[in-house]
Amino acid sequence: MLLSDTLRAAARALATHTEPPCSSVNSMVATLREVATEIMQWHSLHWEVRALSRATAT
Repeated sequence: MLLSDTLRAAARALATHTEPPCSSVNSMVATLREVATEIMQWHSLHWEVRALSRATAT
């Protein structure tokens, strides 16, 4: 979860402090945001799998 937050912060910093914004920076910002979202989804999936494993073990 912290990695996801860090990636979003990096994307925000790049978007905010790059003057003028160029296509390569915009692409990097978009990629960082996509990766942050995917990591958050994997984190959620991990906990769901653990809960399912506990539920089926009993």
